[in-house]
Amino acid sequence: ISLKAPLAYGGIRLATFIPLDIESHVIDGEVQWTLPEFAKQLLLMVGGSARTSYVASDQMLDGETYVDITSPDYHQPGIEHWEGRFGAFAHAEYKPADWVTVTGSLRFDYNSVTEEFISPRLAAVFKPAKGQYVRLGMGRAFHKPAFIDNLLHPMVDFPADSPITGPAQDNFQEFMSRVIGNPNLDDIELLSFEVGYLSQYLDGKLSVALDLFYNQLRNVYHLEGSIIPDAQGLPDLQQSMFMTENAFGFDIHGFELVVRFRPTDKISLMASWAHRQVLELGTGRISEKTPKNLFTLGGRFRTDSGLVGSLYMFSRSEFTEADVENPEGLLA
Repeated sequence: ISLKAPLAYGGIRLATFIPLDIESHVIDGEVQWTLPEFAKQLLLMVGGSARTSYVASDQMLDGETYVDITSPDYHQPGIEHWEGRFGAFAHAEYKPADWVTVTGSLRFDYNSVTEEFISPRLAAVFKPAKGQYVRLGMGRAFHKPAFIDNLLHPMVDFPADSPITGPAQDNFQEFMSRVIGNPNLDDIELLSFEVGYLSQYLDGKLSVALDLFYNQLRNVYHLEGSIIPDAQGLPDLQQSMFMTENAFGFDIHGFELVVRFRPTDKISLMASWAHRQVLELGTGRISEKTPKNLFTLGGRFRTDSGLVGSLYMFSRSEFTEADVENPEGLLA
């Protein structure tokens, strides 16, 4: 990994990031079992998964031991990190009548970083008439912080013309142990509610679908800088930081309209329009950092020889991109 952001202040280059060589190993396993049939209308499945991962690098800093004067690894570069995950789930599909299908699942996850999380899902599909379907659904999910979010603290090197010399270089490396990675992050959480309607015509060749959704997105990650100047106006490296934080929450609602047409078995055409409003939690303001409208137009084809091709056009309305590179670096 090579980090390109400049480490400069007032136009003076202070340091440069060292390219990171990261060793990573993952052992992952999953199992799923469809239970014996108890009733003709009921399908039951259970399963589980486990994962252990190891990450090591000599060009990274351990955010805890590097600044702990009582640690034998005080001011020693390098990091080794083990992480474990375990999950188990149960899933059921129930069809009491031809016009309704109900699905539900419950998943339990545990990891050594943020501990446990429970994810329920429930959905029902109704068929009031031939070719007409109504779907109701809700679910809860999470995203665990990745290694980069939690523990990435890159080391730096000091060029010959850097004004940082002597013991100040140790202070700067200690500051880097508070850059990017944050071991206290919580999971990103999503709670979603959906209502959908699907209508089919021309013996199923033409379909029109409308989905309405409302999502609660919480604990969204963002790099937050707190560069505090000292008495001389330079960054106070003992108090400053630039770390990933659970900084944002959003309420998102909108709809998606999709029209599909299959004139032949080999050609499928589609057009879609998605509109969404993203409200910032706390302020209630509409976020301008994501496009409000998304458009898709195109299709795919399949030949007798098995060749499959597609051509799609995408467009979106204007938005403000906030996560752009600061040309003056993270200290500015």
